[in-house]
Amino acid sequence: MRSIYHLFARLLPAWLILQFAGLLLLLSIHRQDATLVSWIAWWTCLGVVLLASWRLAAYATHSSLRMFGLHARNVVVVGNGEYFKQVIAKVAASHHQNFRVADVVELHTAEGRPGTGMGEHGKTELARVARLAESGGIHEVWLALPLSAHAVAAHCIEALRSTLVEIRLMPDLMPLGQYAGVASLDALDIPSLSLSPSSISGEAMTGKDIFDRAFALAVLIGFAPLFMVIAIAVKLSSPGPVFLRQRRKGLKGRPFSVYKFRSMRVHSEERGVVRETTRNDSRITLVGRFLRHTNLDEIPQFINVLRGEMSIVGPRLSALEHDDLYEPLISDYLDRYRIKPGICRLGADQRL
Repeated sequence: MRSIYHLFARLLPAWLILQFAGLLLLLSIHRQDATLVSWIAWWTCLGVVLLASWRLAAYATHSSLRMFGLHARNVVVVGNGEYFKQVIAKVAASHHQNFRVADVVELHTAEGRPGTGMGEHGKTELARVARLAESGGIHEVWLALPLSAHAVAAHCIEALRSTLVEIRLMPDLMPLGQYAGVASLDALDIPSLSLSPSSISGEAMTGKDIFDRAFALAVLIGFAPLFMVIAIAVKLSSPGPVFLRQRRKGLKGRPFSVYKFRSMRVHSEERGVVRETTRNDSRITLVGRFLRHTNLDEIPQFINVLRGEMSIVGPRLSALEHDDLYEPLISDYLDRYRIKPGICRLGADQRL
């Protein structure tokens, strides 16, 4: 989202510092050689050209995608007044940016003043925005409000707390004498404050995803013989499939099928009801009891990691019925879906 000038302002000094440090290192372990210095100089210039060309190509590609409405984050702007309209106009005028106004909600407070609370129209509109967020139609909600509208902001946060949408408060700082650019959203010069839990940066997520998939592939290849032995044992233990597939929620609450080795006899359960297993549950087979005791029944979850649906380390997978039960009882319960669920759990874990 940064300007191309900002990218080069970070790239070029970093490259030059790296080359200078490399030159000092080489000169400290070798005798001074004009050929060596000349080679470093040519490599430095060539590196600048190659790095700059790559950044320009990537920047142009992303800008083209955004101009066609691709690779953009859909935003709903909520607020009222002149500042609210200015924010909408600024986003609409920045066609090359990473944001697109998908909807707007102009609030009409109970007494017509921004600090007095939320009117019925606003509550209805926020409920609609919440449904849109749950369906995945939007990525962020921006609250473009005056500083005095703290009661309205609280209503908005409460209405959207059951969703995984990113919430940004964009207060009007002009009455304080502040100017655009102070604590601003990148490349839009709009003051903003994230009201959602901190997420892992895109670079860290990419690195983690690469490690997870590479590690999962190595495990699946290395444990292939054991995988085959367990599959045969499960098939011989009782009639039914080798794998148990269960629907779970992953990143951003998206559902997927998680794989496990089947440890129970095939049985049917009442829809919407999860019957938890007990220590001496008669449904568990002899092979399944060993697999569950050693956690070997979870090896197929590395398939989910390889597919990008899970991570090596992350929050525990929960049954969909448990989500429906705990969400109203536990504050910010859905924040667990801001990262991928993991095979190795974060925090204490109790096996069902």
